[in-house]
Amino acid sequence: MRTLLAVWLWAEALAAPTQDLEQARSAYQFGDYQKVIRLLVPLLYPQVSLTDPPGQAAARKLLGLSYLFERNESAAEREFLALLQLDPDFQLDPLLDPPPFVDFFNRVRAKYKEQLAEGERRRREEEEIRRLAEAKRAEEAARAAAERLEEKLFVWVVDAPPRSRWLALVPFGVGQFQNGHDTKGQFLLWSEAVLAAASLSLALTVRLRYPEGTFPQGDADEQAMADRLVSAQVITGALFFAVAIYGAVDAQYYFVSSPRLRKVPRESLRLSPVGFEVLF
Repeated sequence: MRTLLAVWLWAEALAAPTQDLEQARSAYQFGDYQKVIRLLVPLLYPQVSLTDPPGQAAARKLLGLSYLFERNESAAEREFLALLQLDPDFQLDPLLDPPPFVDFFNRVRAKYKEQLAEGERRRREEEEIRRLAEAKRAEEAARAAAERLEEKLFVWVVDAPPRSRWLALVPFGVGQFQNGHDTKGQFLLWSEAVLAAASLSLALTVRLRYPEGTFPQGDADEQAMADRLVSAQVITGALFFAVAIYGAVDAQYYFVSSPRLRKVPRESLRLSPVGFEVLF
């Protein structure tokens, strides 16, 4: 019951200034300018009770015009200045408002031109600061949401067993896979496998073609074929050892003895007799 009463009182408090503004509009139309002043001054002083900027602008305009009808130009100037500070582009309507009052309003604008320009510059700077602050808050909220989602989907694991420098000497990209350089490891694995297979195939071909270990003499074509086979075997073998040596040096250069910390999907973990293991 108390909550309902508080809500009702709050709604009444918000509705009262709007009602006073509407009554002031009616009084202005009937030419009761003193009543307009009595109704609007409490809405604007000592503090503004109208919450919406259009309502504040309408109140300032009616009050300034009413002051002019009552021949109080200083008070009218104050209200018009406050109106222009609220809305620098505001214009009186020459078809609805008295032309002398429109001229007076324009003189107020010209008189406080620099002050209004400075106020507009500060307002735009404050708006930019608020915009940047809101964008930063939105970015931080998005980052926090992404981090929370990442925490739900992923988990950090440590590679085991510890790395070995001896294992880093093994060819076929074993050292690279140990260091976590999977792409380089794949390249070395396949290149060394192809070169080793080629060299061994050529060696076997030479062995089967020339079982006695001697090359034919006198037959130029057969001699050229034998030379090409042996040369290809030596070249592929040398390339294999060159790539293997490169892989060993590279694995030693990038070797890190401590286990590697990796982020893996949480669903890829399962409990094993020795702890958690990662499923691939």
